[in-house]
Amino acid sequence: MLKAKSTATLLQISIVFGLLSLCVIGFFLLSKGKKIDGISDIRNKLNQIPLEDKIEIENLFRTLVFEDSFSFTLFGDKPISWESRYHFNSQKSKKPRTLFRALHRSNLKVRRGWAVWQKYSSLFPSSLYVFKGFEEDDSFAIVLINKAAFLNTVAQYQEDFKRVLGGNISPLGLLDQCENQEFSTAIHQHEALIGILLGFGRNNSFRFERLTQISEFGQDHQLHLIEPPPAPRQGFISIEEEFLDLKKRHQSLISDADVAIYALCLPAFASDPDDRETEYLKNNYSRQRKEILKRFAKGDFLEVTLEQLTHR
Repeated sequence: MLKAKSTATLLQISIVFGLLSLCVIGFFLLSKGKKIDGISDIRNKLNQIPLEDKIEIENLFRTLVFEDSFSFTLFGDKPISWESRYHFNSQKSKKPRTLFRALHRSNLKVRRGWAVWQKYSSLFPSSLYVFKGFEEDDSFAIVLINKAAFLNTVAQYQEDFKRVLGGNISPLGLLDQCENQEFSTAIHQHEALIGILLGFGRNNSFRFERLTQISEFGQDHQLHLIEPPPAPRQGFISIEEEFLDLKKRHQSLISDADVAIYALCLPAFASDPDDRETEYLKNNYSRQRKEILKRFAKGDFLEVTLEQLTHR
């Protein structure tokens, strides 16, 4: 009798275990199937595009992904990536230095690629990202917003955003504003908030904003006539002492060795190497870089990029 019950119990356990295994395998195959279907759909759409246009689009995305840190917004948790390119026919382009930048190969490649992308962008709609370009006075800018990362970041530092933008601001409301206008305008050109949304960290961003504030006052002699100099923060005897301390902490996150070794560099921004926030950001972006490079190693670059952009 006991033996029969034990056998029945073992049989029930085996059945349950078997069903669970089938569920796991089914889920895996379904997920893999969706991934394959997504890549196949992208491939079919790309096949509709003439080869010369497809090359221009790939050049655009290769520049944004590998040179301008867009990969960390597309595949990681960097809220926004933003890149500005000079106009060839703008007033400032008449200056030799600006003209050189406007005619630089990378600059022309991005502008050409963006013009071609606009012809086919409707084939690749995105619900998880905002990917747009807009004209400025003397330049053209491209912005990629990771909606989930944006909302999480604004919610995390909501007190900072409310203090600058007003108490009624919400993560969703600010995202809506950034979708419909240039994002730095939506956040009142505030250096620290821009840095936070670009994934540079809160401490680094406010430190940079303070350094900019002191520097601009020192360089603007007319400002000296109408405004008193900034008062030093607590812990500093003079504004000069504070400025020197900020400059000492104002170091690039990436090194020359990082640029030389890796095809995909970490996001470049000024940071305090002794701040725990900087250590976290460097480790986080380094981990994401490994995952991103693995993704690209497993498939065609443009197909993988567009599959992620249009992922649902």
